[in-house]
Amino acid sequence: MITIVWQMDYKGSWEPDWIEYVFSKTPHVTVIDPNQEQFIDNSYIVYNHYVDIVPYIEKMVEQNKKFGLIHLSDEWERDSTDHYKYAHAVLKNHYRKIDNNNVTFFPLGWMVTFPHTLPIKSTWDREFTWSFSGVISKSTRIEMAKHMEIVPNGCRYFRPEWEDWGSHHGHALTPTQMAEMYNNSLFVPCPRGNVHVDSFRVTEALQMGALPIVEKSDYWTNLYGMDHPLIEIENWQDAPGTIKHLMSNIRNLDIQRALTHNWWIRYCNDLKNKIATLMV
Repeated sequence: MITIVWQMDYKGSWEPDWIEYVFSKTPHVTVIDPNQEQFIDNSYIVYNHYVDIVPYIEKMVEQNKKFGLIHLSDEWERDSTDHYKYAHAVLKNHYRKIDNNNVTFFPLGWMVTFPHTLPIKSTWDREFTWSFSGVISKSTRIEMAKHMEIVPNGCRYFRPEWEDWGSHHGHALTPTQMAEMYNNSLFVPCPRGNVHVDSFRVTEALQMGALPIVEKSDYWTNLYGMDHPLIEIENWQDAPGTIKHLMSNIRNLDIQRALTHNWWIRYCNDLKNKIATLMV
């Protein structure tokens, strides 16, 4: 039995549901220990840069405890990874080049309360050609917004960073509304976050059977493998033409959408199976 120990802010985190999902084939219990008072054998420690993890790891090593690490939110690639060598296994999102051979990279996942089990709509039942909800006043998002505006039949909530649009982290939509929007869309433009090319939006769109459009990068192959089906573009001015081309043959688009969703389900199953073996 594995124990997942949350040392970061559990209630304020976006990832708890996603962590439970990827550990769904691993017998486990989850405990919340923000004060680092529990030293549990066969445990995974969930932390981010706000957690002073090194002294705790030193005590785990002193007590000869077997443990893994779940390192979240290192988007800026500033967090130290020197302590990885003491862990039996490390799970990390935000791929970056690391020499340790005990590291498994995994996607960002979906925001807490995102209804990931919604029945997936068919290509013909989707109302919107594309959709986006989020802050646009950072990174490449301004360019994305400018070019996606010319693509007809979109559903978009382009929020300036300084505006508060709702009670859920200032966004216009709740996670449930976001899932329903993606499930009703063919394409989801996924510009980079603050620094990293990745975002929660990619995983959420894949889970809802939509086609993410991402910025071209080796990141995607490093994270997902050579067979990933994500639509990559050099810059956002290419997005309208790419969508127009794919929309010109709706049957082929339906096949591509189905293949992408099936690939995603296989990827998730493989990830869950791998996680189940890491601490054996």
